[in-house]
Amino acid sequence: MRAAVDASAAGRAALVTAVRVLVVALLLFLCPLRPALADDEGLNHVVSQAVQKHVAADQPLAAVIARPFTPFDGVLAGGYTRDTEWLRLVIRPRADGGPLVLRIQPAYLNELTLYAPDPAQPGGWRSEASGNRLPWSARPYPAVALGFTVQPQTETTYYLRLNTRSNSLLHVEALPADAAARADVRAALWQGLYLAVLSWIALWALREYWISRDRVIGAFALAQVIYVLYTLAVLGYLSPLLGSAGFIPELTFWLVTLAVMTSLLFHRALLRWYEATRWGLAGVHGLIAASVLAVLLLLAGQVSLALQINSLVALLAGPLLLGAALSARRRQQPGRLALNVCYTLLLLSLLGYIPPLLGWTRAAGWVLYGALVQGLIASILMGGLQHWRARLLARQASQAQHRLLLSEQQLALRSEQLVEQERFMTMLTHELKTPLASIRLSVDAMSAPHQDEADQRRRGRINRALANIDAIVERCALSARIEQRDPVIRSAPCELPALLADLVAGTLESARVELHIDAPLPALFSDAQLLG
Repeated sequence: MRAAVDASAAGRAALVTAVRVLVVALLLFLCPLRPALADDEGLNHVVSQAVQKHVAADQPLAAVIARPFTPFDGVLAGGYTRDTEWLRLVIRPRADGGPLVLRIQPAYLNELTLYAPDPAQPGGWRSEASGNRLPWSARPYPAVALGFTVQPQTETTYYLRLNTRSNSLLHVEALPADAAARADVRAALWQGLYLAVLSWIALWALREYWISRDRVIGAFALAQVIYVLYTLAVLGYLSPLLGSAGFIPELTFWLVTLAVMTSLLFHRALLRWYEATRWGLAGVHGLIAASVLAVLLLLAGQVSLALQINSLVALLAGPLLLGAALSARRRQQPGRLALNVCYTLLLLSLLGYIPPLLGWTRAAGWVLYGALVQGLIASILMGGLQHWRARLLARQASQAQHRLLLSEQQLALRSEQLVEQERFMTMLTHELKTPLASIRLSVDAMSAPHQDEADQRRRGRINRALANIDAIVERCALSARIEQRDPVIRSAPCELPALLADLVAGTLESARVELHIDAPLPALFSDAQLLG
């Protein structure tokens, strides 16, 4: 009972510690986003922005301009679509007429084309392209974030063409060059901190799996490594790392899908360890099947549909995983309370950012990093839970090792006792057989031809008593050998009637026993002493 109370108290303390670490990590992560998305609004030269959705890819700019645009504020959340989307941006000039940087987030958008008025040709337009499909060296803005450089002299209208197979989530700022540089530095700082936290959790999981070979921790380590690579992709770091590689968009699509699949496999392993019911796990198995379908669609080239299914799987994972956690039956620490709290927080984090990605709700500025916020929450919560499990499993292994050591020591002590017992029986046998032989010689020497029948009976009883003592000594030695699993079997032909007669004659009241053998008994081949 005391151990259970201590384990419960330790579990509550670990849970409180995990929540505190989560809060601190979220503050460290979200604080830089405020200046990046709010403080620089005073420097943002975008006057207005409007969108025209579901435009055919081959539509010329003139036809697009002739159609109406829908104004919007903040972040564009267009969901997943195969169509092209156009943004109309009205940008005011700097007071000194200097250049502005159109800083565009997120960095995983595939193709962006900016149409700006051509000063050399009135009524004409010049275009520039960017996006993660372009090599790093070919991009007009040399930063992890996508962007263009413009220099309006008056309030000018620009058109931005978005063609991406990922979700159409987009935020545009027109900042002076120094403000854009500060935003890039701030982004690099918090992204570096974010990647450091994720990488540390992944390295810990890999190390723990190398030591313990625990299946659940192994699944967590795999999911965490994939998520680190996914983070590098969506933050735009694969382009400078891989240079002119043209497969970065496809690699990003695969990492997005595999991140969800490996996460589901980890959750299934964890919930199985917690002995979730079959019905509770049925929903998880359905999500894994849907994730496999998304992979097959990627192989078939249906990227937008695959990514949309992948996002739906991530959204449905919240309630279904919580339902499976509520069905858990394992009472061993870490307890079901900690499990349910972790999955409740995961559900809330998923509900916060998945609907805007699908275009169902309006997107706030933090939704640009919603997946990263949710990933940080999941990594800290599940990493803390695995750390808790690893400590308890290590403690149980240590206790089992201690019990094994005690058992080995007891076996060694027992072996020593058996050796000493064998030595004692050998000595006792030798010490008893010598006086017995002397007694037997003395009795034989006392025999005389004129002994009457009573003397002969007494002499016979003495010889039988000596034989019994000698047999007892042999039996003691034999018993010691049997206990040591090393009996010596001396098989020989023996007559059962004669053996029974000797046994009866060796008793003190042999005259009271009558032995009748009506039929001949078969000859035996055995150890007469053991049989007796």
